[in-house]
Amino acid sequence: MALDTIVQPAHLWAPEHASTSGAEAADFGSSAGITLDPEQRLALDLILAERADGRWSAFEAALVASRQNLKTFVFEVIVLADLYLFESELIVWTAHESSTAMEAFRGIKMRIETYPHLSKRVRKITEANGDEGIEFHGRQRLRFRARTTTGGRGLTGDRVILDEAQELTASMVGSLMPTMSAKSMTGNPQLLYGGSAGKPKSAVWRSIRDRGRAGDDPSLVYLEWCADRKPCGTPRCTHFKGSVRCQLDDPANWARSNPAMGRRISQDFIAAERRSLPPAEFARERMGWWEDPEESVGAGVPLDAWRDCGDRHSQIHAIQAFALDVAPDSEWSAIAVAGLREDGVPHVEVIENRLGTTWVADRLSELLSDHGPRPVVVDPKGPVRSILAEIADAGVTVTEAETAGYVTACESLVDRLNRRALRHIVQGELDTPARSAVRRPVGDSWVWSRKLSPVDISPLVAATLALWGAGLADGDTTSVYEERGLITL
Repeated sequence: MALDTIVQPAHLWAPEHASTSGAEAADFGSSAGITLDPEQRLALDLILAERADGRWSAFEAALVASRQNLKTFVFEVIVLADLYLFESELIVWTAHESSTAMEAFRGIKMRIETYPHLSKRVRKITEANGDEGIEFHGRQRLRFRARTTTGGRGLTGDRVILDEAQELTASMVGSLMPTMSAKSMTGNPQLLYGGSAGKPKSAVWRSIRDRGRAGDDPSLVYLEWCADRKPCGTPRCTHFKGSVRCQLDDPANWARSNPAMGRRISQDFIAAERRSLPPAEFARERMGWWEDPEESVGAGVPLDAWRDCGDRHSQIHAIQAFALDVAPDSEWSAIAVAGLREDGVPHVEVIENRLGTTWVADRLSELLSDHGPRPVVVDPKGPVRSILAEIADAGVTVTEAETAGYVTACESLVDRLNRRALRHIVQGELDTPARSAVRRPVGDSWVWSRKLSPVDISPLVAATLALWGAGLADGDTTSVYEERGLITL
């Protein structure tokens, strides 16, 4: 493979932009000894693309590729450009494990110390365990962190890098996303994701993948290198080494998912990996084949129907019910609303999804004060039972969906999805649990299982109960309350 030949990503999406600082960043990276491959230049140009007003064209950027192919050098160049060209004040580089975060720290540190035009700007390098970072003359700072549920709290960054994004959880993102909010009005913040193909529990990463592959998100740049998932030459192929005409043995597939093959990764090495790795791991790590929940534990929500019912512009014009659910560990709580659109189609969405439970009673009281009496539905056998007394003390009366009601609510939500008779806005708080929820049998029927699902599904449970409470579960699309006009939540 000639070095000037670009391996096109299998999936690429970028919003419109007026210009890019990619070339400037690449030139500076070159002065620090980083020569980018064509695929890395493509990613750099799109991630650092700008609108006419000079702000980044997208708040989020995701880079999906097999390990050791391209993302680390791209992120290093962006970080150097942030510190030396764009004068960003704080960059936070996070990874799932401390060893990965420290490897990134050592790489940047070594590069800066090697080149005098970089090192002369450094004021202090901190190597204390868990507090690694570099401070520069002026106000620039670069910090490295292993992610925890509170690992980003208290930081206000111009850029946050989420390496090993396949390991992200909703709690981690919830901790880190607010670190950039202080910059959203006056600064130019950007959130970068980087990782390989997702595992069954990679719900957050999968949600980002689906947004990127859809190709219409105005706030996301998305590049993914992977091999096409075509049928093998043998029906019901097991993918084990020696299978006849297996897609996992095709070097052309390896090249599509590994742009660095022939540059930094030898074909012989990948062939050795094929012989030694379990088929599922090789398919994920080298072919870029995602392991989706429906392939391992079975998806509770029909995903095609869920995608079809998504409408970014959908709005409620008649609120009919609210619902509340709490995660099993009480770490997160979610409030959902259900009602009718102007065209009479039922609509559900999550309006609050926050840490803890202490805020719930006051927020429910505010909603009912603003919008008048509405049912507030809960599953009394779920974790919400621990705060029912507190909710009652705030003057809020709840409607309890006993087992039969909860069963009906779950089945009715899925029925409406299958008939495309429901709409939801495309929001990560709801998409992530919807794509990961697992069903628990109840007699001959079923309900959503908080325990078996790999992520917190309280937003989905709340949306399900809200729809049931609105009187829409049995097909009634008549508003319980005579209310029209756009509702502001």
